[in-house]
Amino acid sequence: MRVHACLRCFAGCVLSIAFFSTGCVNAQHLPSPQEQHRIDEAIANHIGDIPDDAGPLAKDLSPKLEPKAVETAIRKVADWELQRSQPYFGNDWTWSVLYTGFMAASNATGDSKYSDAMLEVGKKFHWQLRSHLPNADDQSIGQTYTELYLQKHDPEMIAGTRT
Repeated sequence: MRVHACLRCFAGCVLSIAFFSTGCVNAQHLPSPQEQHRIDEAIANHIGDIPDDAGPLAKDLSPKLEPKAVETAIRKVADWELQRSQPYFGNDWTWSVLYTGFMAASNATGDSKYSDAMLEVGKKFHWQLRSHLPNADDQSIGQTYTELYLQKHDPEMIAGTRT
């Protein structure tokens, strides 16, 4: 059950990022010039991208909703996302959605490589929030810091969030 919930969470995170980074609600909608400009800026900032070649479709996945098949899918998506996005990790809410998925993937698979990557995010930003004013960016990155704190019990991880 834990693996199924993680897959839903991770898939939701990936879909949320895809939805918000394209700026389009449905495939029939063509973006206005202003929307296209925002999309182009987001792509340039690595908030999302539209690769010319996304690579081959996965052919080694099973459509069965059995724990091992779900875990294989989680790992495939998480590994692809980690490899592709890790150099650009940021500390606003759009990244934090992905971080939530990585924490869930680490929990579901028992593989610490995803939570270890989140430890590196915390270190990169010195466990600090973006602003001294409460906002969604702070709450979302603070969630990742808090989850890591619950695992490691290092007060430095949540000092900025607590403040």
